[in-house]
Amino acid sequence: MRKVLLCATAVMLASVGAQAQKNWGFDTAGNFEGWTNGGQITGFGVSGGSLNFTCAGGDPIVQSPDFIASPLVGSANAWLKLDLESSVTGDYQIFFIRTDETLPSELNSIFFRVQAGRSLYQIHVPRRLGDLAKNGTDLWTNRSIRQFRFDPPGGTATVKIHSFIVESYPHPDWPFNILPGGFPGHASGWVPLNQTSNFQVTAAGAVSMNITGGDPHFGVDPLAFDPYVFKYLYVRQNHTGFASGEAATSQTFSFPGTGGSYGFVYNPFQHYPNNGAATIVLDMTTGLDYDAWAGAYGSITQVRIDPSTEANAATYVYDHIALRTAGDFSSAAVQWPAMAGTGAWVAAQHTPYAGSQVALAGGAATLTQTTGGQPMALLNQDFVVDAANRYLYLDVAANTTAPRTLTFYAGWAVNGQEFAAAGNARQYTGRIATNAGANRYVVDLGAAQGAPFNGAWSGLPHGLLLRFGDGEADLSSVVVTNVGLLPAAPPEIAMVSTESATNAATYTKTMILNAGTGVTWGLSGAPAGMTIVPSTGEISWPTPVYSASAYTITVTATNAQGTDTEAFALSVADAVAPSNPALSSTSHTVGGTLAASQIVMRWNGASDGATGVSGYSFVFSTNPAAAVDDTVDLAHSADPHTVTSAALADGAWYFRLRTRDGAGNWSAPVTWGPTTIDTTAPVVTLNGSSTVTLECGVDSYTESGAAWTDNILGAGAVTNISGAVGTAVGDYFVTYTFTDNGGNSDSETRTVSVVDTAAPVVAIDGGVSVLAGECAVALTLPGATASDVCDGAPAATVSDYDGLNEAAPAAGVYDVVYAATDAEGNTGTATLTVTVDDTTAPVVAIDGGVSTLSGECGVALTLPGATASDTCDGPRAVSVSDYDGLNPAAPAVGVYDVVYAAADGSGNTGTAVLTVTVDDTTAPVVTLDGGVSTLSSACGAALALPGATAADACDGA
Repeated sequence: MRKVLLCATAVMLASVGAQAQKNWGFDTAGNFEGWTNGGQITGFGVSGGSLNFTCAGGDPIVQSPDFIASPLVGSANAWLKLDLESSVTGDYQIFFIRTDETLPSELNSIFFRVQAGRSLYQIHVPRRLGDLAKNGTDLWTNRSIRQFRFDPPGGTATVKIHSFIVESYPHPDWPFNILPGGFPGHASGWVPLNQTSNFQVTAAGAVSMNITGGDPHFGVDPLAFDPYVFKYLYVRQNHTGFASGEAATSQTFSFPGTGGSYGFVYNPFQHYPNNGAATIVLDMTTGLDYDAWAGAYGSITQVRIDPSTEANAATYVYDHIALRTAGDFSSAAVQWPAMAGTGAWVAAQHTPYAGSQVALAGGAATLTQTTGGQPMALLNQDFVVDAANRYLYLDVAANTTAPRTLTFYAGWAVNGQEFAAAGNARQYTGRIATNAGANRYVVDLGAAQGAPFNGAWSGLPHGLLLRFGDGEADLSSVVVTNVGLLPAAPPEIAMVSTESATNAATYTKTMILNAGTGVTWGLSGAPAGMTIVPSTGEISWPTPVYSASAYTITVTATNAQGTDTEAFALSVADAVAPSNPALSSTSHTVGGTLAASQIVMRWNGASDGATGVSGYSFVFSTNPAAAVDDTVDLAHSADPHTVTSAALADGAWYFRLRTRDGAGNWSAPVTWGPTTIDTTAPVVTLNGSSTVTLECGVDSYTESGAAWTDNILGAGAVTNISGAVGTAVGDYFVTYTFTDNGGNSDSETRTVSVVDTAAPVVAIDGGVSVLAGECAVALTLPGATASDVCDGAPAATVSDYDGLNEAAPAAGVYDVVYAATDAEGNTGTATLTVTVDDTTAPVVAIDGGVSTLSGECGVALTLPGATASDTCDGPRAVSVSDYDGLNPAAPAVGVYDVVYAAADGSGNTGTAVLTVTVDDTTAPVVTLDGGVSTLSSACGAALALPGATAADACDGA
């Protein structure tokens, strides 16, 4: 087990206030302080703060001066403190010569085993004598001592005695380093006090015991020290054979204490049995029950440990107990690189971690869980660290069914308290990424997180528990490779999963730091040309190189607290297009013309420095910029490569090709050509119609020409024209011929027909075109002449009278046609429009030939009838068209012009006037009233004549 070397000098060995009765420190070189070589010793001398010698025989001896004049009182000086350095492990013997003796004896001696190296050996001489079945009280306590003899084991051991002190009290530090050898071990003054059995010092350098009852304890005395200075109780223990791994409570009692009536100081502490060694540090000035610890020098004379009680099968092992000052604890950081270092990392076995399993191998702790629903945790309860080292770092990889974040907890023990005590959890909680390989996480345990994680990181933490997850079923394992507690944050590089780049562009990435300051960045195993800026972490690779497998880029960030390493995979894809091959043709030439319709292409020399050439895509096209698709038409093989086109149409052809590499990158097209294929004759096309008709004597022939088109030469005007056109009526043939550069020829013929389709021109004499006539009045038509451009002057005659009767024309409009016909049967006409009008009104005759009529006013008149005749229409009806106010039934006196009228079909109206004179020749008729015609009266008598009325045929009454 681990041993702690304390008090390297005699000064440190002397407890404050305790008077050393015999003290040899060998501080002055050459000053033996009375010690002498007793034989079989070489190199005997004092230097370097120690008495030095080498054994040179089977019974080497050095001895102290004889201090008979000032003997050592055994009852007051029970403690031997020997700061000894030996080159070998062996059993040493010390003789003490009492004042009542002159020579040493085996009875007055003690044996103790010394380990190779330097250690402080504290021996309670009377109790050591008891260990050796001797009576320590009789042999030491009740005696006075005059001299010591020191006998190393025989052989050639080199020995250095740094100090040899015998005094009243021990230094309060008991590493139980006096081991059994040829003799029992020595518990450095600690003794069983109650309900213990098998109390012994083991070969491993520890006090071991079993428990036999409910109040077990063991202790050490007499003690004297300053409780203000030696305020920390340090216990390193290992308890096994417990029924469970739950926290167990032990106690420490110190007597008598200060300021109370109980007579002792009581301080309980927790630890986890069945789980390896545990280191506990108790601040004896805080958290106490009963009396106070701190008092005057010597106020504590005994310290007692009361182990937790368990069945007799349990074994209690203590390999170090000490009372320490604050200065005894190192302020240095604690680290576990590759999970090795102070204490041991083990699986937590207390609730709720009972199923946790830890396998330590290959510099890593692999944590699994065998009990479903329970979280997994590992702990180290065997170290002490100053709280100034508040930054926890751990390199961990967690594995789950699918990537996610996982909660982890860091709990710590302080002042003998158990991990994560309910309601006062000294615990930090954070998150880590799973399935992401090993990554570093740095947390500040001194930063408050709030309830329930509000326990302070303070004092002297002496245990660390790392919990992962909350019992999730998908968490299969956690692998922890490095853990540390540091005074400042070490670097934590933000996790990088994978990166990608191409060989076509510069790759850059700036690393991110989650924790730590003042770091220097570095690269390890980087590909050639990749650099990192030490101050910023910017990675640059100007020319990435393709690789079929990913590069592993290892980045380091280093500050005064350490180095974090982040490795990530960088895949460099091939994004650079391959180089095209050289193209040629075995059948055609660039710029040439060939009648062959298939082109044979050949190429070689394509290359790609990354993924190699895999194939080609190509196209034969008349377009020099034709697109070439990304379908592989021909896989790459050994050069040269040859392809033959299908039969191609005439024209200028190009061959365009792209090259594909193994990464799927395509080159830009490379073009070969043009080459011309010409298997098609030109086409001659007449300008205008293929037949032309010319009018005899009118038209003259104008050459329209012809055009040629050729799929190679393009187009132009035909210049090879044969055949002439005459002026006589008939058909003439003009032929146009064109031959291209390939000897392909085409002809077209135009038929020119000279025809006489023009009719003779007929002219009516006098140039008239209209003629007027009167209905029924005989007409004389004018003559006509004709002229023809081909035949001269053919005869012109009336060919159509349109129904006109020249002798007795009827009213109407007649198109009289004059016609003349030439030798080709063309007939020309001229039309004389003859308009026969009816302008003569009918003749109206009043019956009897009368023109006057007389009548009597008021007497009805009978008007005579009338007849009418028209030169065109014959007899026409006659009617009175105007009575001039005459009322024939009762004519009034007056003269009336009664008009008779008749109209012909042309609207001509003829009239006759009958003058009617109506006279009033009849007197009125007078009638006497009463119808009397006679009247009688006496003479002289007044006579009343009757009245009378008159009526007139014209005038009325």
